[in-house]
Amino acid sequence: MMEADITPDDVAARDEQARWQDDSGAQAATGQLRAPNALDRLISLGATSAWMTIGWAAVFVAAFALRFMRLDRTALDAAEAMRAYDAWALFRGQPLAGGEAIPNAGPLLLLLEGFAFFLFGTTDVTARFMPALAGFALVLLPLALRRWVGAPAALGMAALAALSPTLVQASRVLSPEIVIAALALAAMACLIRLGERDVPIGGDDARGPAIALGVVTGAAYAAGPSAITVALTLLVGLGVASLAEPAGAIRRGLATLRSRSALPAFLLATVATSALCFTRFLSEPSGIVGAGETLAAWWQLLAGSASGQPVPLFLLILLVYEPIAVLFTIVALARDRVERGDAVALFTGWTLAAFLIWSFSAGRGPEHAIHVVLPLVLLAGIGIGNAFHAVDWRSVWQGSNGVLALAMLGFVIGLGAVGVLLMRVGNQGMTAAMPPVAVLCLIVVPLAYLIWRLSDADAPEERGGLNQPLAIALFVLALLLGSFALRSATLLAFYRGDAGTELLAQRTSTLGALPSIDRFLRLARDAGVADGSTRDPTGSHGLSIAVESDVQWPYVWYFREFPDLSVVERGAAATAGAQVAIAPIDAGLAGAGYTVESWPWLTTVPPQYQSPDIGGIAGALVNPTRWIDGWRYLLFRDGVPAPPAATVAVGLAPEIAGRIQPPTGPFNLTDRPGSGTEAGQFKDPIGLAVNADGVIAVVDSGNARVQRFSADRTFLDVWGDAEGSVSFTRTENGLGPTGITIAPDGLTWVADTWGHRVVAIDGAGQMIQSIGAETVDTGDDPARVGEDGGHFFGPRAVAVSDDAIYVSDTGNERIQKFTRDGAFVAAWGGYGSAPEQLIEPVGIAIGPDGNIYVADSGNARISIFTPEGEPVAQWPVADWPPPLPGGIPPSFQPYLAFDAAGNLYATASNAGQGLLLDRSGSVTGRITQAGSERLAQPIGVAIAPNGDVLFSDIGRDAVLTYMPPEPLPAATPDEGSPRASPGS
Repeated sequence: MMEADITPDDVAARDEQARWQDDSGAQAATGQLRAPNALDRLISLGATSAWMTIGWAAVFVAAFALRFMRLDRTALDAAEAMRAYDAWALFRGQPLAGGEAIPNAGPLLLLLEGFAFFLFGTTDVTARFMPALAGFALVLLPLALRRWVGAPAALGMAALAALSPTLVQASRVLSPEIVIAALALAAMACLIRLGERDVPIGGDDARGPAIALGVVTGAAYAAGPSAITVALTLLVGLGVASLAEPAGAIRRGLATLRSRSALPAFLLATVATSALCFTRFLSEPSGIVGAGETLAAWWQLLAGSASGQPVPLFLLILLVYEPIAVLFTIVALARDRVERGDAVALFTGWTLAAFLIWSFSAGRGPEHAIHVVLPLVLLAGIGIGNAFHAVDWRSVWQGSNGVLALAMLGFVIGLGAVGVLLMRVGNQGMTAAMPPVAVLCLIVVPLAYLIWRLSDADAPEERGGLNQPLAIALFVLALLLGSFALRSATLLAFYRGDAGTELLAQRTSTLGALPSIDRFLRLARDAGVADGSTRDPTGSHGLSIAVESDVQWPYVWYFREFPDLSVVERGAAATAGAQVAIAPIDAGLAGAGYTVESWPWLTTVPPQYQSPDIGGIAGALVNPTRWIDGWRYLLFRDGVPAPPAATVAVGLAPEIAGRIQPPTGPFNLTDRPGSGTEAGQFKDPIGLAVNADGVIAVVDSGNARVQRFSADRTFLDVWGDAEGSVSFTRTENGLGPTGITIAPDGLTWVADTWGHRVVAIDGAGQMIQSIGAETVDTGDDPARVGEDGGHFFGPRAVAVSDDAIYVSDTGNERIQKFTRDGAFVAAWGGYGSAPEQLIEPVGIAIGPDGNIYVADSGNARISIFTPEGEPVAQWPVADWPPPLPGGIPPSFQPYLAFDAAGNLYATASNAGQGLLLDRSGSVTGRITQAGSERLAQPIGVAIAPNGDVLFSDIGRDAVLTYMPPEPLPAATPDEGSPRASPGS
């Protein structure tokens, strides 16, 4: 090297080495050889080139962006989701949805993931955070090798590791492979530290690096079975390095590790770390069996069932994604094998062993490519770092080398343009051949001549063992191939990783998987926003989900917060009774009443990747007529069509499907179209009534109308829509009519609550009578109970006998009685808890004894009066919310209905059940199921002529039918007497 070419870095390194040699020589002479204390070292800011600092900063920024940005762009694939869910279950301390145990093999990733969840919460980003951090560590660790390989080579290693598409892809996937790779490089750094001359063989200073090596080794074994193969390939590289350089750092490091002071520390740290990981830091002692399971899994990976991947998989990956690493590996082998003998030998042996062993491993897959690419990238980093260091940068900026670099760059671009133009010529004749000829003659040939002249002039100059034209040529190739590597890494990370056309990214979640899942989660939130519980406080995860085991991933991960999530056997989802069923195919889902959707799931592998045509690929490399095809594949993946994505069948119960795809009516009463405005759909159904012919009338409160269905539940008609002659009042916040009853003469009476009236409708839907319509508020004053008879404030229910009409005037805390002609007779009640008083009366029914039964909701009781309003009894209802000073929640509206046997049915929407009371007022039954459907918020209740009990359920926006297990005996008039409450 010429003296003029010596940089400040070279001077500083030479001075530091001289000082170190002088110190170590003096210490050796006195028998006191020791490592200098870190506090005794001087930090010289001037010894580091500004350009070197800028280079490291740029490498770190690029590595961080490619690894950490938009980690949640795509959904976790099946393997990622399984690992994330296991870690989440471990972190939460709860059993898995399928009932199986958390695996014992490879627990390190679970522990790291659980720690990430603890620190940052449970999301897709935090699930992929630890792999991204391990990938970033691969870029940082070359800093620990600077003294061994030299500063330029270390920067070259970090730069190629930062931009390598293979390493970037592995860093963005939740897999143990990237963690194993980072630990392998860390282990090598620890061994290099043991081999440094300031660490004496057999001295106490070797224990620290030996312990660190043991911790890394033990953690790697606990990371997964791939670590064993990686250890074998690394040992091959260490053996080659020891033979190639007997006095090198590798040989010395291995000797130090075998010393009496280092080896026990290393073994103890290895065993202790593995034991801690497998037992999950002693919280699961039985997990130690995972050590043996990891070994068995490694053997299966090496010689078990074939994975279906071709043998040349890793060769193809190197050609497609890592051409810059391949090129500069050749450079390193050609010019650095002597100066950096043990380093080049180590990475060469490691690369060859990894390539051969992994290529012929039965369980090979794209995720293992990192173990082949990592040593290749490190070896290539030596070549590219030293090649860049050999460039005379002063001449590039100020002399002819800059012109030479531009000429070479233009020459390569011109050749590419000529090739593209020639491919377009085809059989179009001489005219079409003129553009490529013009580019060749006017650009390529002149640039070739310029390169020749400049190279000939600079041929005698050498720096770092390279003449400048060759160094400039390598610099230009590094720029071009580095740009290609950056493009490939960017596309993999942010655009094409889920397209199904990437050799490195197979069986990933498809582009549409995450939108489908997000849409479902929004639907679940909207469907249950008002149905919070102790199990699901927000109400956002109230749906019941059954997913078949064949397709449980990634759905179990994304639906992990749903308490009613279950994993069932193949073919069992349709019969699980869940609101959502997920299966590989529509096997009985439609027949079970589900609306079936097809969701994209995983990408499939193109046949070109499963059975590659190696002969055709080799021919394309040497046949110029096919270069354009290869170029288009490398840039755009042309020639490998995106295969169709694998899908799953998702069955949605009718009430759920209606929220996604609004259906069109009319619907029958047994249909479950979900909430809506179509004929047969409901929005907050409340009042129910059934006439003697079995015709069912439902107050569709949220839609301010009454819908009628025949005895066989077939839709008949709607009263109160825009075309009818009767209309009901609906407030701005969606409150409409509530109660309904059918009088003995066949007229239907409806409580038009916010019109403050009750109306009578004939069979044709014509309104023929109205009472009220003017509002009065007695102000909760019991003394005013009889004022303004015939006026209401929010009436909720009406009951009609042969000679009287009874209305629960809820807002005025009273019952009003009218003649059949609508003339006011009397009012009773008034705000209070005395036997004659009421608070928020809602449901009203005429009992078989002729008395008036009132759902006195604010007092949590059923109050019984004579037809004249005299109190008879009060039945406390323990299932209703207890009385509150400020009243009760407005959503609690209990209604009443008597069956033919004289038993009383009442609703308890707060508890999601119906109540059956006998003639003494005792609750003899609690109804929570209506057939196969669970009651959510039952409000209205009515009895059909055949004994069926109908409930209107605003939680399901449906009318459910409960069939008593057996007919109840008819009660005789003198059978029992009402049970009086204390003080009645």
